Amino acid sequence: MKTVRLILAGLGNVNRGLLHILKEKKHLLLESGISFKITAVSDSTGVAMNTAGFDLDELLILKSSGRKVIDLPEYTAALRTEDFAGTGIGDILIESTPANLIDGNPGLTAARNALHSGVSVVFANKTPLVFAFEELHALANSAASPYEEPHGAKIAYSATVCGGLPVINVLKRDLRFAEVKSLRGIMNATSNFILNEISHGRNFDEAVREAQIIGAAEADPSYDVNGNDTANKLLIIMKTLGNFNGNINDIKISGIRDISEVDLKIASARGNTIKLIATAKPAGRSWQLSVQPEEIPSDSFLGSCTGWEMGVEIETDLYEKIYL
Repeated sequence: MKTVRLILAGLGNVNRGLLHILKEKKHLLLESGISFKITAVSDSTGVAMNTAGFDLDELLILKSSGRKVIDLPEYTAALRTEDFAGTGIGDILIESTPANLIDGNPGLTAARNALHSGVSVVFANKTPLVFAFEELHALANSAASPYEEPHGAKIAYSATVCGGLPVINVLKRDLRFAEVKSLRGIMNATSNFILNEISHGRNFDEAVREAQIIGAAEADPSYDVNGNDTANKLLIIMKTLGNFNGNINDIKISGIRDISEVDLKIASARGNTIKLIATAKPAGRSWQLSVQPEEIPSDSFLGSCTGWEMGVEIETDLYEKIYL
């Protein structure tokens, strides 16, 4: 039996979901010869460490009861989220701190310290990759590491793009030897839900509040509705393809704040709908990238993605168009 020690940076929806999965699928994991234990956790109040492993129910109850990491008896005042992955307490860092569009921290520094210490990183938070995709991959690559000793840490980040939709895995594995000709997608479920609600008579603010009540939209929904979240996902996709050297400033971004019920009704009368679409298409030796609302046929693949659904359309030289 192999035991893997996990470090959870952030105890928001993503890592709480992971805790539920580890609890509910424990017997299947054990049958496959793997057991997991949570040896360190953090939130905005600090870090707690337990070499024997935390009880999963204890961590789940912690947040549901309104308490925080600082309330755990294992709370360690001397450490910050940025530091604890490098203490030797775990094997894999699950990086799910809140997105920070200013400098990517604390997630970026935590990931750097983890990789430097030989700890692999699984990203659910996009912003460290947006700020330092190439650097983080170099740290995880023994041959390309800027440090003296090779360490063999690895990076995984499929969760940063469209959640459970396997966009990154398909690009890295199934389309490894294909040439991507173009890519289009609906990559932000919150914006898609809001547009759907507006089409059914809610105004923008009402639709946002409904998304917040459900728990999908943050208190500040601008990251979603302004197109930033979608743009970050598009950038990660393009970096994964390996032939894009630009940055987030090379993406033309426009959000959905100005889309009204009238706009959606006019589009509907033409057999169309309006979606927030991420687009990548070749432009000479580079790419033209955009995130903006587009009117598209309602019966098209992307047009049929409603509510919380997301979808990606990829055109390649080998398979023509595939849909995820």
